[in-house]
Amino acid sequence: MLTLSESFAASFEPKCYIVKVSNICNLSCSYCYYYGSGGFAGLQKTDDDYPDVISLSTLSNLFSFARSAAEVHGTQEIHFCWHGGEPMCVPAGDFREMLKIQRGVLGSSSIKIKNTIQTNATMITSEWAALLREFDFGIGVSIDGLGGDHNKHRKSAAGADTFKAVISGVNALLSEGLTFSALTVVDGSHSLLPAIDFLIDTGVKSIDFLPLMNVEGKETGALEAISKRVVEAFLFIKEKKGVDFSFRTASAMRRLYVGKPTAVCSIGEKRCYNFNSIMPNGDITMCENFVAAGFAGAALNLNVNDKSLTVDRFRQALYASVKAIDASQAAVYECQSCEVLDMCGGGCLSNRYVNGKFETNIYCQLFKDLSNEIQQEMEELFG
Repeated sequence: MLTLSESFAASFEPKCYIVKVSNICNLSCSYCYYYGSGGFAGLQKTDDDYPDVISLSTLSNLFSFARSAAEVHGTQEIHFCWHGGEPMCVPAGDFREMLKIQRGVLGSSSIKIKNTIQTNATMITSEWAALLREFDFGIGVSIDGLGGDHNKHRKSAAGADTFKAVISGVNALLSEGLTFSALTVVDGSHSLLPAIDFLIDTGVKSIDFLPLMNVEGKETGALEAISKRVVEAFLFIKEKKGVDFSFRTASAMRRLYVGKPTAVCSIGEKRCYNFNSIMPNGDITMCENFVAAGFAGAALNLNVNDKSLTVDRFRQALYASVKAIDASQAAVYECQSCEVLDMCGGGCLSNRYVNGKFETNIYCQLFKDLSNEIQQEMEELFG
Protein backbone atom coordinates (compact mmCIF):
# COMPACT_ATOMS: atom_id res chain seq x y z
CA MET A 1 0.00 0.00 0.00
CA LEU A 2 1.26 3.47 -0.89
CA THR A 3 2.27 5.92 1.81
CA LEU A 4 0.06 8.98 2.08
CA SER A 5 2.68 11.19 0.42
CA GLU A 6 3.11 8.71 -2.46
CA SER A 7 -0.65 8.63 -2.90
CA PHE A 8 -0.75 12.44 -2.78
CA ALA A 9 1.76 12.70 -5.60
CA ALA A 10 -0.33 10.36 -7.72
CA SER A 11 -3.89 11.48 -7.02
CA PHE A 12 -4.16 14.90 -5.33
CA GLU A 13 -7.37 16.47 -6.55
CA PRO A 14 -9.11 19.10 -4.37
CA LYS A 15 -12.73 18.07 -4.70
CA CYS A 16 -14.41 17.93 -1.30
CA TYR A 17 -14.85 20.82 1.12
CA ILE A 18 -16.44 20.25 4.52
CA VAL A 19 -18.06 23.63 5.14
CA LYS A 20 -18.40 24.41 8.85
CA VAL A 21 -21.29 26.72 8.14
CA SER A 22 -22.36 27.03 11.77
CA ASN A 23 -20.25 27.20 14.91
CA ILE A 24 -23.27 26.57 17.12
CA CYS A 25 -25.52 23.58 17.82
CA ASN A 26 -28.93 23.19 19.43
CA LEU A 27 -27.92 19.85 20.97
CA SER A 28 -25.47 18.91 23.69
CA CYS A 29 -24.53 15.32 22.89
CA SER A 30 -22.53 13.64 25.62
CA TYR A 31 -19.95 12.27 23.19
CA CYS A 32 -19.51 15.38 21.04
CA TYR A 33 -15.87 15.29 19.94
CA TYR A 34 -15.81 18.76 18.47
CA TYR A 35 -17.74 21.76 19.67
CA GLY A 36 -17.41 22.73 23.30
CA SER A 37 -15.08 19.82 24.01
CA GLY A 38 -11.62 20.98 23.01
CA GLY A 39 -12.14 19.90 19.42
CA PHE A 40 -10.08 22.79 18.09
CA ALA A 41 -6.96 21.81 20.03
CA GLY A 42 -5.14 20.87 16.84
CA LEU A 43 -5.63 24.42 15.59
CA GLN A 44 -4.68 26.01 18.92
CA LYS A 45 -8.04 27.77 18.90
CA THR A 46 -11.34 27.58 20.78
CA ASP A 47 -15.00 27.98 19.86
CA ASP A 48 -14.74 31.70 20.66
CA ASP A 49 -12.21 32.24 17.87
CA TYR A 50 -14.88 31.62 15.24
CA PRO A 51 -18.08 33.47 14.30
CA ASP A 52 -21.38 31.70 14.95
CA VAL A 53 -22.13 31.51 11.23
CA ILE A 54 -19.87 31.66 8.21
CA SER A 55 -20.26 34.93 6.30
CA LEU A 56 -21.50 35.31 2.73
CA SER A 57 -18.22 36.93 1.72
CA THR A 58 -16.22 34.00 3.13
CA LEU A 59 -18.43 31.58 1.22
CA SER A 60 -18.01 33.57 -1.98
CA ASN A 61 -14.24 33.42 -1.57
CA LEU A 62 -14.42 29.68 -0.86
CA PHE A 63 -16.43 29.02 -4.02
CA SER A 64 -14.04 31.13 -6.09
CA PHE A 65 -11.04 29.27 -4.69
CA ALA A 66 -12.72 25.90 -5.20
CA ARG A 67 -13.40 26.80 -8.82
CA SER A 68 -9.79 27.86 -9.38
CA ALA A 69 -8.45 24.69 -7.77
CA ALA A 70 -10.79 22.53 -9.83
CA GLU A 71 -9.78 24.24 -13.06
CA VAL A 72 -6.08 23.82 -12.30
CA HIS A 73 -6.47 20.10 -11.55
CA GLY A 74 -9.15 19.26 -14.10
CA THR A 75 -11.68 18.33 -11.41
CA GLN A 76 -15.09 17.62 -12.92
CA GLU A 77 -17.15 17.60 -9.71
CA ILE A 78 -16.83 19.51 -6.44
CA HIS A 79 -18.51 18.19 -3.32
CA PHE A 80 -19.57 20.64 -0.60
CA CYS A 81 -20.51 18.89 2.64
CA TRP A 82 -22.40 21.37 4.84
CA HIS A 83 -21.56 20.73 8.48
CA GLY A 84 -21.56 22.35 11.88
CA GLY A 85 -22.23 22.58 14.78
CA GLU A 86 -25.68 22.09 13.39
CA PRO A 87 -25.98 23.63 9.91
CA MET A 88 -29.69 24.21 10.36
CA CYS A 89 -28.97 26.71 13.11
CA VAL A 90 -28.68 28.95 10.06
CA PRO A 91 -32.21 30.04 9.07
CA ALA A 92 -33.42 28.40 5.87
CA GLY A 93 -33.78 31.79 4.15
CA ASP A 94 -30.17 32.68 4.92
CA PHE A 95 -29.02 29.26 3.76
CA ARG A 96 -30.81 29.85 0.46
CA GLU A 97 -28.76 33.02 -0.02
CA MET A 98 -25.59 30.98 0.54
CA LEU A 99 -26.64 28.55 -2.17
CA LYS A 100 -27.47 31.37 -4.56
CA ILE A 101 -23.91 32.64 -4.17
CA GLN A 102 -22.62 29.13 -4.87
CA ARG A 103 -24.60 29.01 -8.10
CA GLY A 104 -23.48 32.50 -9.02
CA VAL A 105 -19.79 31.64 -8.68
CA LEU A 106 -19.82 28.06 -9.96
CA GLY A 107 -22.96 27.85 -12.06
CA SER A 108 -21.34 29.29 -15.19
CA SER A 109 -18.60 26.65 -15.20
CA SER A 110 -18.78 23.08 -16.50
CA ILE A 111 -17.96 21.79 -13.01
CA LYS A 112 -20.70 19.70 -11.44
CA ILE A 113 -21.73 20.74 -7.93
CA LYS A 114 -22.68 18.13 -5.35
CA ASN A 115 -24.18 19.33 -2.05
CA THR A 116 -24.73 17.19 1.03
CA ILE A 117 -25.71 18.11 4.57
CA GLN A 118 -25.18 16.31 7.88
CA THR A 119 -27.87 17.22 10.38
CA ASN A 120 -29.35 16.11 13.68
CA ALA A 121 -32.77 16.57 11.96
CA THR A 122 -34.40 18.25 14.95
CA MET A 123 -34.75 21.57 13.11
CA ILE A 124 -36.01 20.30 9.76
CA THR A 125 -39.20 22.12 8.81
CA SER A 126 -41.25 22.00 5.61
CA GLU A 127 -39.31 25.06 4.45
CA TRP A 128 -35.97 23.35 5.03
CA ALA A 129 -37.14 20.14 3.37
CA ALA A 130 -38.35 22.04 0.29
CA LEU A 131 -35.00 23.87 0.10
CA LEU A 132 -33.04 20.61 0.25
CA ARG A 133 -35.19 19.12 -2.50
CA GLU A 134 -34.87 22.23 -4.70
CA PHE A 135 -31.07 22.18 -4.51
CA ASP A 136 -30.86 18.38 -4.80
CA PHE A 137 -29.07 17.77 -1.50
CA GLY A 138 -27.83 14.45 -0.27
CA ILE A 139 -28.90 14.21 3.37
CA GLY A 140 -27.27 12.51 6.33
CA VAL A 141 -29.21 12.23 9.60
CA SER A 142 -27.65 11.38 12.95
CA ILE A 143 -29.82 8.85 14.76
CA ASP A 144 -28.46 6.49 17.44
CA GLY A 145 -31.41 4.16 17.86
CA LEU A 146 -35.06 4.33 18.84
CA GLY A 147 -36.50 6.29 21.76
CA GLY A 148 -34.36 5.98 24.85
CA ASP A 149 -31.44 4.44 22.96
CA HIS A 150 -31.17 7.64 20.92
CA ASN A 151 -31.94 9.95 23.84
CA LYS A 152 -29.23 8.41 26.03
CA HIS A 153 -26.49 10.55 24.50
CA ARG A 154 -28.29 13.01 22.22
CA LYS A 155 -29.89 15.64 24.46
CA SER A 156 -30.92 19.18 23.65
CA ALA A 157 -28.86 22.08 24.98
CA ALA A 158 -31.44 22.26 27.79
CA GLY A 159 -31.04 18.54 28.56
CA ALA A 160 -34.30 17.38 26.97
CA ASP A 161 -34.81 14.22 24.92
CA THR A 162 -34.59 14.75 21.14
CA PHE A 163 -35.89 11.59 19.47
CA LYS A 164 -39.41 12.93 18.85
CA ALA A 165 -37.95 16.06 17.24
CA VAL A 166 -35.80 13.86 14.98
CA ILE A 167 -38.88 11.92 13.85
CA SER A 168 -40.69 15.18 13.16
CA GLY A 169 -37.79 16.27 10.96
CA VAL A 170 -37.69 12.89 9.21
CA ASN A 171 -41.41 13.18 8.47
CA ALA A 172 -40.82 16.62 6.94
CA LEU A 173 -38.25 15.07 4.62
CA LEU A 174 -40.58 12.23 3.67
CA SER A 175 -43.37 14.72 2.90
CA GLU A 176 -41.08 16.24 0.25
CA GLY A 177 -40.28 12.83 -1.20
CA LEU A 178 -36.79 12.87 0.27
CA THR A 179 -34.85 10.12 1.96
CA PHE A 180 -31.55 10.16 3.83
CA SER A 181 -28.55 8.17 4.94
CA ALA A 182 -28.32 7.34 8.63
CA LEU A 183 -25.24 7.84 10.78
CA THR A 184 -25.30 5.99 14.08
CA VAL A 185 -22.89 6.27 16.98
CA VAL A 186 -22.46 2.91 18.71
CA ASP A 187 -21.62 2.67 22.41
CA GLY A 188 -22.23 -1.09 22.63
CA SER A 189 -25.00 -0.84 25.21
CA HIS A 190 -27.99 -1.75 23.04
CA SER A 191 -29.00 -3.69 19.95
CA LEU A 192 -29.00 -1.78 16.67
CA LEU A 193 -31.49 -4.12 15.03
CA PRO A 194 -34.79 -2.36 15.94
CA ALA A 195 -33.44 0.92 14.55
CA ILE A 196 -32.33 -0.79 11.34
CA ASP A 197 -35.83 -2.23 10.82
CA PHE A 198 -37.33 1.20 11.47
CA LEU A 199 -35.00 2.87 8.97
CA ILE A 200 -35.71 0.28 6.29
CA ASP A 201 -39.47 0.76 6.80
CA THR A 202 -38.92 4.52 6.50
CA GLY A 203 -37.26 4.12 3.12
CA VAL A 204 -33.68 4.83 4.16
CA LYS A 205 -31.15 3.24 1.78
CA SER A 206 -27.97 3.11 3.85
CA ILE A 207 -26.44 3.37 7.29
CA ASP A 208 -22.97 3.71 8.73
CA PHE A 209 -21.73 3.23 12.26
CA LEU A 210 -19.29 5.30 14.27
CA PRO A 211 -17.72 3.72 17.37
CA LEU A 212 -18.17 6.02 20.34
CA MET A 213 -15.35 8.54 19.85
CA ASN A 214 -14.48 9.08 23.50
CA VAL A 215 -13.86 5.38 24.14
CA GLU A 216 -10.16 4.98 24.89
CA GLY A 217 -8.30 2.42 22.82
CA LYS A 218 -7.25 0.53 25.94
CA GLU A 219 -10.83 -0.04 27.14
CA THR A 220 -10.99 -3.50 25.60
CA GLY A 221 -14.32 -4.42 27.14
CA ALA A 222 -16.12 -1.39 25.69
CA LEU A 223 -14.61 -1.91 22.26
CA GLU A 224 -15.52 -5.58 22.29
CA ALA A 225 -19.13 -4.64 23.01
CA ILE A 226 -19.12 -2.12 20.16
CA SER A 227 -17.63 -4.65 17.76
CA LYS A 228 -20.21 -7.25 18.77
CA ARG A 229 -23.08 -4.84 18.06
CA VAL A 230 -21.69 -3.76 14.69
CA VAL A 231 -21.02 -7.32 13.53
CA GLU A 232 -24.50 -8.30 14.71
CA ALA A 233 -25.91 -5.44 12.61
CA PHE A 234 -23.85 -6.51 9.60
CA LEU A 235 -25.20 -10.07 9.78
CA PHE A 236 -28.75 -8.79 10.27
CA ILE A 237 -28.56 -6.54 7.20
CA LYS A 238 -26.96 -9.32 5.14
CA GLU A 239 -30.01 -11.50 5.76
CA LYS A 240 -32.38 -8.80 4.45
CA LYS A 241 -32.65 -10.41 1.04
CA GLY A 242 -34.10 -8.20 -1.68
CA VAL A 243 -34.07 -5.10 0.52
CA ASP A 244 -32.36 -1.98 -0.86
CA PHE A 245 -30.40 -1.11 2.28
CA SER A 246 -26.66 -1.15 2.84
CA PHE A 247 -24.03 -0.80 5.57
CA ARG A 248 -21.67 1.61 3.80
CA THR A 249 -18.38 0.56 5.40
CA ALA A 250 -19.14 -3.14 4.85
CA SER A 251 -20.06 -2.45 1.22
CA ALA A 252 -16.72 -0.69 0.74
CA MET A 253 -14.83 -3.60 2.28
CA ARG A 254 -16.59 -6.01 -0.07
CA ARG A 255 -15.44 -3.94 -3.03
CA LEU A 256 -11.86 -3.98 -1.78
CA TYR A 257 -12.02 -7.74 -1.37
CA VAL A 258 -12.68 -8.14 -5.11
CA GLY A 259 -10.12 -5.51 -6.07
CA LYS A 260 -12.46 -2.61 -6.81
CA PRO A 261 -11.92 0.99 -5.59
CA THR A 262 -14.14 2.56 -2.98
CA ALA A 263 -15.32 6.09 -2.30
CA VAL A 264 -15.40 5.58 1.48
CA CYS A 265 -12.43 7.68 2.60
CA SER A 266 -11.66 5.76 5.80
CA ILE A 267 -11.39 2.39 4.06
CA GLY A 268 -8.69 1.25 1.63
CA GLU A 269 -6.20 3.59 -0.03
CA LYS A 270 -6.16 6.92 1.78
CA ARG A 271 -7.11 10.20 0.12
CA CYS A 272 -7.27 12.39 3.26
CA TYR A 273 -5.73 15.30 1.37
CA ASN A 274 -8.72 15.52 -0.99
CA PHE A 275 -11.08 16.31 1.92
CA ASN A 276 -10.55 19.67 3.57
CA SER A 277 -12.54 21.60 6.15
CA ILE A 278 -13.43 25.27 5.92
CA MET A 279 -13.86 26.80 9.34
CA PRO A 280 -16.48 29.54 9.97
CA ASN A 281 -13.82 32.28 9.65
CA GLY A 282 -12.48 30.86 6.38
CA ASP A 283 -9.49 28.91 7.73
CA ILE A 284 -8.64 25.90 5.58
CA THR A 285 -7.65 22.76 7.48
CA MET A 286 -7.15 19.10 6.78
CA CYS A 287 -10.17 16.86 7.26
CA GLU A 288 -12.03 17.74 10.46
CA ASN A 289 -11.23 14.32 11.93
CA PHE A 290 -7.56 15.32 12.16
CA VAL A 291 -8.61 18.60 13.76
CA ALA A 292 -10.73 16.79 16.35
CA ALA A 293 -7.89 14.36 17.07
CA GLY A 294 -5.65 17.30 17.99
CA PHE A 295 -3.12 16.76 15.19
CA ALA A 296 -1.13 20.01 14.89
CA GLY A 297 -0.48 19.38 11.20
CA ALA A 298 -4.21 19.80 10.54
CA ALA A 299 -3.71 23.56 10.68
CA LEU A 300 -2.61 24.61 7.18
CA ASN A 301 -2.36 28.30 8.14
CA LEU A 302 -4.37 29.26 5.08
CA ASN A 303 -7.60 31.22 4.79
CA VAL A 304 -9.94 31.62 1.81
CA ASN A 305 -10.24 35.35 2.58
CA ASP A 306 -6.51 35.86 2.04
CA LYS A 307 -6.16 37.54 -1.36
CA SER A 308 -2.64 36.10 -1.73
CA LEU A 309 -3.92 32.50 -1.44
CA THR A 310 -3.06 30.40 -4.49
CA VAL A 311 -3.76 26.82 -5.45
CA ASP A 312 -0.01 26.14 -5.35
CA ARG A 313 0.29 27.40 -1.75
CA PHE A 314 -2.65 25.19 -0.81
CA ARG A 315 -1.00 22.17 -2.39
CA GLN A 316 2.34 22.85 -0.70
CA ALA A 317 0.76 23.29 2.75
CA LEU A 318 -1.22 20.07 2.38
CA TYR A 319 1.83 18.14 1.21
CA ALA A 320 3.83 19.32 4.24
CA SER A 321 1.12 17.94 6.55
CA VAL A 322 0.93 14.71 4.57
CA LYS A 323 4.70 14.24 4.92
CA ALA A 324 4.41 14.87 8.67
CA ILE A 325 1.76 12.14 8.94
CA ASP A 326 3.93 9.67 7.03
CA ALA A 327 6.96 10.42 9.19
CA SER A 328 4.94 10.03 12.38
CA GLN A 329 3.39 6.76 11.26
CA ALA A 330 6.62 5.09 10.17
CA ALA A 331 7.08 3.37 13.53
CA VAL A 332 3.54 1.95 13.69
CA TYR A 333 3.25 0.16 10.40
CA GLU A 334 2.97 -3.25 12.06
CA CYS A 335 -0.45 -3.50 10.44
CA GLN A 336 1.34 -3.93 7.09
CA SER A 337 1.56 -7.63 7.90
CA CYS A 338 -2.07 -7.91 9.00
CA GLU A 339 -4.16 -10.43 7.09
CA VAL A 340 -7.08 -8.01 6.65
CA LEU A 341 -5.12 -4.87 5.70
CA ASP A 342 -6.33 -5.02 2.11
CA MET A 343 -9.91 -4.79 3.36
CA CYS A 344 -9.55 -1.85 5.73
CA GLY A 345 -6.34 -0.03 4.86
CA GLY A 346 -5.78 0.54 8.56
CA GLY A 347 -9.00 2.54 8.96
CA CYS A 348 -9.25 6.31 9.28
CA LEU A 349 -5.78 7.75 9.83
CA SER A 350 -7.10 10.22 12.39
CA ASN A 351 -8.07 7.28 14.61
CA ARG A 352 -4.39 6.37 14.77
CA TYR A 353 -3.58 9.68 16.45
CA VAL A 354 -3.87 9.08 20.19
CA ASN A 355 -2.31 11.09 23.03
CA GLY A 356 -0.23 13.18 20.66
CA LYS A 357 1.23 10.42 18.48
CA PHE A 358 0.27 7.95 15.79
CA GLU A 359 -0.40 4.40 16.97
CA THR A 360 -2.35 1.39 15.75
CA ASN A 361 -5.94 2.38 14.96
CA ILE A 362 -7.92 2.37 18.21
CA TYR A 363 -10.72 0.47 16.46
CA CYS A 364 -8.44 -2.17 14.97
CA GLN A 365 -10.30 -5.08 16.56
CA LEU A 366 -13.60 -3.89 15.11
CA PHE A 367 -12.11 -3.85 11.61
CA LYS A 368 -10.66 -7.34 12.12
CA ASP A 369 -13.97 -8.75 13.32
CA LEU A 370 -15.91 -7.18 10.47
CA SER A 371 -13.28 -8.16 7.89
CA ASN A 372 -13.37 -11.77 9.03
CA GLU A 373 -17.14 -11.90 8.56
CA ILE A 374 -16.92 -10.33 5.10
CA GLN A 375 -14.06 -12.59 4.08
CA GLN A 376 -16.11 -15.64 5.07
CA GLU A 377 -19.11 -14.29 3.15
CA MET A 378 -17.06 -13.67 -0.01
CA GLU A 379 -15.37 -17.07 0.15
CA GLU A 380 -18.81 -18.70 0.31
CA LEU A 381 -19.85 -16.72 -2.76
CA PHE A 382 -16.71 -17.14 -4.87
CA GLY A 383 -15.08 -20.24 -3.40
